[in-house]
Amino acid sequence: MESEIIVAALALAGSLCGTYCANRRSSALIAYRLEQLEQKVNKHNNLVERTYALEESVALMDERVKVANHRIADLEKVHRRTGKGRMNMNEFVTWQSLGTYAGAVMMVTLITQFLKQTPLGRMNVQLLSYGIAAALLIGAEAFAGSAVTVQGVLLCLINAVMVALAANGVYDAASTGLQKAPVRGYLHEEE
Repeated sequence: MESEIIVAALALAGSLCGTYCANRRSSALIAYRLEQLEQKVNKHNNLVERTYALEESVALMDERVKVANHRIADLEKVHRRTGKGRMNMNEFVTWQSLGTYAGAVMMVTLITQFLKQTPLGRMNVQLLSYGIAAALLIGAEAFAGSAVTVQGVLLCLINAVMVALAANGVYDAASTGLQKAPVRGYLHEEE
């Protein structure tokens, strides 16, 4: 009976060892296949993400094409209205645009710089630009279709001060803004 027990124990050990090895090999094969499957899924997900990014890019490009088409249509309208590609010089500078702060400052700056090269350039530049600003603002009020009144002329003369100062400041900033101010170091008490 003892030999039967030994044979049974050896059969049990062999069976356990065989089952363990088979399970281990099977789980290693399953792990390998699962890893391969995960890599394929990652590639697929990457493809989906890239497809989504491409769809967004195409939608953005479509929007840009729509905007460009609207701009082209607007330019074509202007082209038809002004005629054969010629610029309508009556719309380049208008009395309405000269009546605005930005338009008045721009034109006073340009005219003042132009007149500096003439005998009027010997005048005080601030007074010259004030006279130009006053004339432009009064002209803008008169030619823009509004009635010229004493109150309107007085306001033009007051506004001309702001426009002239701004025009002089624009020129000063443009001409001296390119030069760097000298850097001065701090003096230490020990020195």
